[in-house]
Amino acid sequence: MESAGSSMEGKVVIITGSTSGIGLQTAKDLRQLGATIIVTCRDEVRGRAAVEALQSMAECTGEVHMLSLDLMCYNSILEFCREVRETFEVIDVLICNAGIMGKAFELSSDGIESHMATNLFGHYVIINNLFDHLERTSGRILLVSSGLYKGATHMPLTKQLMGEDNWDYDGRFAYAFSKLAINLYTSEMARILKRTKSNVKVVCIRPGFVRGTELGRETHWVLRKAAAPLIWLFSKSLQDGTQSLVMASTAPSESLENGGMYHDGELEPFNEMVTEENAKTLFQMLQTMENLLIKRSKLPKDALDEASKFACKFV
Repeated sequence: MESAGSSMEGKVVIITGSTSGIGLQTAKDLRQLGATIIVTCRDEVRGRAAVEALQSMAECTGEVHMLSLDLMCYNSILEFCREVRETFEVIDVLICNAGIMGKAFELSSDGIESHMATNLFGHYVIINNLFDHLERTSGRILLVSSGLYKGATHMPLTKQLMGEDNWDYDGRFAYAFSKLAINLYTSEMARILKRTKSNVKVVCIRPGFVRGTELGRETHWVLRKAAAPLIWLFSKSLQDGTQSLVMASTAPSESLENGGMYHDGELEPFNEMVTEENAKTLFQMLQTMENLLIKRSKLPKDALDEASKFACKFV
């Protein structure tokens, strides 16, 4: 992947999970290049703090906007997308960074396992709803993955991820599968984009082991404290950890391999779980989940019709 080193003046970038860690640092890096940044937040106080940090940067010309987004709530996701469509004509880069790791078993407000809801499903809905805005700029979609995806050695059932079937839940596996699912989604989405002759690019990024993120916030504080020296010794700084995201945001489109995974700026092969069959299965799971949420939803009819339209985007 080539690093353009070029200006992001006039470019509109959405970054989920942008109130701290990798998301906030990426927002700073891209704002430094002139991008207009859309900060997403569940907590308004933290969102405003992130906006203030970005606005305080000297000699940056891009605007900073804040929009509410809860990836554990389907209605919140739809409202976020509606606000984006009404406020912005185009999107140049969508960075799907928000994530959780190692939580005890929990379902989202819509009944989806929390890692799947936050790390992929919510982003899947956003991509479908905002795809037309990305297509207007031949934009790009970046999804943050992890090397821990290799811990997922099988595909759970849709009904397990929807809390409708008992299973031997393990938060570590749930996280690993959510990251495998990101890789599978990226792979299948790239095939769809090729088939439909779209100029939008989709890639996933493996930042590596980065300190200063909040991914371990669900881990017991004793373990976090004990591990702190090792984390500091073997991890990257936030500035180093964001470089692949920045490069993928700014590099010439032709230098990005659609459907690829990048680590430290280099293309990295997927493992044996990332097959076309598994990718198609994953895509069908996501579509089934959203169709179930639409059926359960108590949204007004016009909102449901709109949700259904975007849910069918790539059927």
